Amino acid sequence: MLTWQSNQTIRLSSGADPFHPYPHQTAAWDAMTRHFARKNEGMLVVPTGGGKTAIAARWLLAHHIRNGGRVLWLAHRQTLLRQAAGSFDGAASLSQGATFSRIVISSRDASWSNVSQSHQVVLSSIQSAATEANFGFLGQLHRQTPGGLFIVVDEAHHAAAPSYRKVLNYLGGLGCRLLGLSATPVRMDEVDEKRLWSLFHEIVYSVDKRDLISGGILSVPHMETVSTRCEFERDFTPEDTKHLDTFGELGQAVLKKIATHSARNALIVEHFLANRRKYEKTLVFAVDTAHAQTLVTEFKAQGVDADYVDYTRRDNEQVLSAYAEQDSPTVLTNVEMLTEGVDLPRTKTVFLVRPTRSEALLSQMIGRALRGPAAGGTSDAHLVTFVDTWKDFSPLDAEYVVNAGEVADVVSEPGNDERIPAGIRAVLPDLIMEAYRLVRSNVRGSFEGTYDCLPDSWYSWEAEYADDIQRRNLLVFSNQAEGFAALAADVATQPFRSAPSEEDVRAIVRQYWGDTQDPLPSWADIRDLLTAWKSGIEVHHYTFEEKKKFDPRTIADDFWARDLGERTQSVELAAIFERDPVCRHLYRNDVNSFREDVQRELARKAGLPAPPPPDVVAIIPKELSPWPEGESGYQLTEIFADVTHIGVHFPHGVPHVSDIRYAKKSLKTFWGFFRFSEQDVTVTPDLNSPDVPRFVLEFLVYHEVLHADMPAAGHDRNFRKRERLFKPSERAALEAEALGFHPSDAPDAWRCLADQFLDTLRLASMFERGKM
Repeated sequence: MLTWQSNQTIRLSSGADPFHPYPHQTAAWDAMTRHFARKNEGMLVVPTGGGKTAIAARWLLAHHIRNGGRVLWLAHRQTLLRQAAGSFDGAASLSQGATFSRIVISSRDASWSNVSQSHQVVLSSIQSAATEANFGFLGQLHRQTPGGLFIVVDEAHHAAAPSYRKVLNYLGGLGCRLLGLSATPVRMDEVDEKRLWSLFHEIVYSVDKRDLISGGILSVPHMETVSTRCEFERDFTPEDTKHLDTFGELGQAVLKKIATHSARNALIVEHFLANRRKYEKTLVFAVDTAHAQTLVTEFKAQGVDADYVDYTRRDNEQVLSAYAEQDSPTVLTNVEMLTEGVDLPRTKTVFLVRPTRSEALLSQMIGRALRGPAAGGTSDAHLVTFVDTWKDFSPLDAEYVVNAGEVADVVSEPGNDERIPAGIRAVLPDLIMEAYRLVRSNVRGSFEGTYDCLPDSWYSWEAEYADDIQRRNLLVFSNQAEGFAALAADVATQPFRSAPSEEDVRAIVRQYWGDTQDPLPSWADIRDLLTAWKSGIEVHHYTFEEKKKFDPRTIADDFWARDLGERTQSVELAAIFERDPVCRHLYRNDVNSFREDVQRELARKAGLPAPPPPDVVAIIPKELSPWPEGESGYQLTEIFADVTHIGVHFPHGVPHVSDIRYAKKSLKTFWGFFRFSEQDVTVTPDLNSPDVPRFVLEFLVYHEVLHADMPAAGHDRNFRKRERLFKPSERAALEAEALGFHPSDAPDAWRCLADQFLDTLRLASMFERGKM
C-alpha cells in the first residue's frame, strides 16, 4: 500500500486498462458526451456503490484532459477528495501522455499556491477554494488553461451552500463547464433546491438503485439496527458537550469510552454469533486500533476466526489476502482503513460499531458490502448499525445512505471535524517550524534569529473559519510567557463578551506586555485568542518542555541505542502516545502519524532514505541558471525603488529600510526576511537567476518591506489584504508577458502568479533535499 501523496505525478505505462465498465457506466459516458457537446452544466445521479466517481474521472480523462483541458474537482470533505484522487490515479492512462499529474488541496494537504500549470487535475476542498486569500488562484487556474477548465462538484446536493455558489458563479461566468455528482439531489428545502438547479439546470444521466440491484451490480441491502442501550451522555464532561456542540461529532474521549465498553463489545460479538450463518464474511469498522484489537480478542474467545488490519502492521497485505481469498479469517476489524481503494468482494456483512454523522465516511464503509454478483460480490448485503442511546447526538445509520435517493428529509451538515484515516496525512514538520508557519503563515518572512529569546509554549484551539473547522496555533516566546499567564488568569474579568475591538486588544497588549522587549505578541493573535476564550472554545496550552517527552528524534536515538525490535518499538510508542495528552493533541489523535515520524528518524540514523512510492516522479524544474559571465543580475536596490514607486503599495509613505541585500549563502528555509532590529531586508541569492521572472523578486521585496510598514501585524488578515494589492512595475509586467506569464482578471492576479512560482519552486527543492 502506498503512503498518501497529496501532490504527485504518475509515470504511465502502455499496459491494457483492466477496468471493465458496467452497462450503466457506458450509458452515462454516452449521455455525458452528447450533453456536454451542446451544454455547459449538468448533474450525474448514481446511487451509492454505483461508481459515480469512476464514471466522472474516466470520462474527463478521455474526453477533456486528453484534449488539453484541466479539471477542478470540489468537495466538502477530505475523504471525497482522496477517493477521487485514487480514481484519477487508477485511470490515468486514458490521458494519453507520458505522465499524469494531480494535486489535492485542503487544510491537511497542499495549498493553492502549490498548483502549477502541469497539474491536469486540481482537487480542492470548497473551504480552501472559497477563501478570500485563495480566490484569485481560481481565476489564475482558468487563465492558465487554454484547453478549458471543467468543474466537478462531488456530493453536489451541498452546492446550494454560499461557499459553493460564490465559487461556481464566478467560474461559470468565465465559461467553465460544470458537472455535479450526487446519489440524491433532493435532500434540501425548496429554496436550496431552486439554487441547486439554477447551477446545474438538469440531470445528464441517472440510474435507479433497483436497476443496479436487478442487474447484479449492487447487492440487495438488508439494513439492521441493533440497540445497545448504552447511555454515554450520562457521563459527558463539559469538554465532551462543548466538542459535540462545536463539531457535531463525538470527541475522542467519548469514542474511547465506547471502544472500552466491555458490555457493548460483548453484545457485538453475541449478535454476530446469533446470525453467523447469515452474515458470513464480515467487516467491522471500529472506533480506533485498540478497539479493533479488543474486538478481535472477544471474537476469538467465542471461537470466531478474526483478525484486524491497520497501518501499524507490516503484514496487512497477507491478512487482507487471506480474508479476500480464503475462508479464514471470517471477521476482519479495522479503523477506516478499508473505506476505499481495497477490493474485498466476498464481504457480505458490514458492522458499523463506530457512531458517526459523516455521510461521506458512512457511504464508504457500507460500500464495502454492496458489490453485487455481477461485480464479483454477493447477492445480499447485511448492513448492521449498532445504535447507542443518545439525546443530543444523532448518528447516521446505513439506511440513511442506502436509501439516499428515496428520502427528502432536511439534514443539517455536521461539523467538519473529519478524522484523517490512519496512516494518511500530510508530513508534520518539527513543531517549532510548524508553529512559525501557522502563526506567521508565510515561508518568506520570519522572526526567527532576530531576537534573543526562544519559543516557550503554544496555545492551540479549533474554530470555525470560512465554512471549515481549522486548528489555530499561537506561539509564545519566553519573554511573553509571563504576560500570557497573567492574561489567562484575568480573562474572565475582561469586560467584552466574544468580539473585542481593535482598541480593546491594543489596550490589553499594553497592559500585559507594556514593559516587554521585542517581539511583542501580535494584537490580531491576541484578539483571536481572547475571542476563543470568551466564546467558550476549548483552548489548550502546551510547553516545549512537554514536547521533549515525545520528540521523535529523541525516541529514535533511544530505540537505536537499545537496539529494539519492531514489536517492542510498537508497544513502547503506543504507551507513550496513550499516556501523553500533548502528543495525542499534536498528532490529532493519530498514533500512526506519530509512529511514522519516529520511523523516519530511525531510517535517517540507519542511513536509509525513505524511497518514493513506485511509479511516482517529482515535478522538479531544471536547476536555476546563473547569469552569464559579466552580468550581476537583479539589483535589489533597483527593485526596491520600483516597488516603492507604485502608489498603491505604500499610500502613506515608504517605510524606513536601512539596507536591502542578498544573503552570503543560500537560505535553507526562507526566500527572504525583514529584521526589525536592523530595519533591513535579506533575500536568498538563489533567486538571483535569469530563470526567475523580475515580478517574482518585486513581490518578494514588497512582502518584506510590507513588514516594515506593518511591524505589529505579523501575517494577519490586514497584512494579507495589503499583500494582495501587489502590482509589478511596467518593466516587470512586460517581461512576464513575454515569458508567458499571463495574469487573470482577479484583483490579486499578480500576487497569485508570484506565490505560485515561489511555492512550486519551494516544493521541488524540498523534494530534492529529501524533505518530502
